[in-house]
Amino acid sequence: MGSSVRAWFFLSFAAGFGADAFTIQTVASHGCHEQISRVALAQATALSARLEHSPRLPANLVSELPFDFKENEPAFLGAVLVGVRHNDLHGFEPLDFPELVNTQEAAPFQREHCLRQPGETGTAGDTAALKDCHDFILEELALALGEGARMDLVVTTPVEVALAFERRPVALTASGFHLGRALHALQDSFSHTYRDGEVVKVTSVLTYLGTSERSYVEAIDGSPHRGDFDHCQDQTPRTTMRTERAVAASAALLVALEDGVDRSPGEHLARARSVLSNLLSLASGCTHSNGYCESVSQDAVTRVGCGMDPGAGLAGTAVVLVAVGWVLRRRRAGGLLVVLLFAGTARAEGPWSLVGGVGVAIDRGGAQVDVGFERVVGRALLGGRLEWSPWFDVLTYRSAPGTLNAYGTAAWVWHGDASLQVRSGASLGLSGSTVSYSAFPGGSVGPYLAASFLSAAFRLGPATWLEFSPELAASVPDLRAVPFVYRQYRLRLSLEWGL
Repeated sequence: MGSSVRAWFFLSFAAGFGADAFTIQTVASHGCHEQISRVALAQATALSARLEHSPRLPANLVSELPFDFKENEPAFLGAVLVGVRHNDLHGFEPLDFPELVNTQEAAPFQREHCLRQPGETGTAGDTAALKDCHDFILEELALALGEGARMDLVVTTPVEVALAFERRPVALTASGFHLGRALHALQDSFSHTYRDGEVVKVTSVLTYLGTSERSYVEAIDGSPHRGDFDHCQDQTPRTTMRTERAVAASAALLVALEDGVDRSPGEHLARARSVLSNLLSLASGCTHSNGYCESVSQDAVTRVGCGMDPGAGLAGTAVVLVAVGWVLRRRRAGGLLVVLLFAGTARAEGPWSLVGGVGVAIDRGGAQVDVGFERVVGRALLGGRLEWSPWFDVLTYRSAPGTLNAYGTAAWVWHGDASLQVRSGASLGLSGSTVSYSAFPGGSVGPYLAASFLSAAFRLGPATWLEFSPELAASVPDLRAVPFVYRQYRLRLSLEWGL
């Protein structure tokens, strides 16, 4: 994904944009969906008892999950948590903004969040949106139940998951994954609706689409999504009640599916349908003119995301819009400017020199420490380096030993004087994994390649140069089946000592 999109993402967090449902766990948001689902599962005692002796996930997979999870916890729970996040992410990571727009803003996916679709207007639109949500939940529950008398805790299905260091299909408990998808929609029915004073009956369903269009009329198209409804940790009476109701609703649905009694899938679904008919029922006589039976006044708090005051939200939004516009319009020119300002490989006066460097990458996070040598051959610099490149993920705080890389280097000096040199360079060699990961074993070896299109080196002393080098690097430590490629945009800082 392009760096301009990631810049948008980080700026949007700084400005206080909220998620489009109860939040999921990221570096910038609390894991409300995960927390609610965990508490509900604990309250469903019959299902919890079955999970005590159910399969566990491989340790190397647990270490790469993008949310809090322990090795001794059931694989079924891990699948539920992936599923409950899947409605928001659909296999992408939270930074994959262009891909997420195509899912979260697509009309057919609104039912996964208990939101109105385009055309679902007025009170009839409330009824239609609740039916869409109801049907989606039952469809996922049918997939979770399968053909047995109880949910199968062993059978797995491949699910695309954005792990800490890669995005790939993972074998997850099928029943747990689909159950998580259903729980997400049910929980969103409390963050995407107005409900009565006791947060029981729905009085109106919110909308996420079309609110910025000129044709939008709130009384017809539905009230807009509210960012303040997304948070479960705010200590306000309505937030606490909304979260407690979401937990109780999730637990009631789990008990309907699994109460220790063997039943046919149809009987389980009938019990679930009965639970949903109460949880997704629409109160009568609630319209925009009466504040949806005064629900709006009961939830009369700041209507901007992340609990910020309106001034801060507007100011943050302005900053983001200006930044996004600048990035999009100046992407090529700005990228060239960055490369011109931060590039490099050092060069000493003698034919041979020692090189030592460090580097960092935020996009596919990691660090680099390397040592090596270079030799001057006319306007070219030829050499070799040994490098250790540990990895880290900025969204999950996960870290890993990464790879050991050995490669040759070549650079061409375009301009050089007594204090500054400008050049381009490339590297080619081998990359080996230091430990086993969920996708490949430790000790596997594949190619390593990197390129720095423009670089700058500055003289520090008679035979000492300091280099600044942004580069694109790719470690491919495993070539089996689908190759594992860890691509990074790096900024390297190196010293070169002439011999």
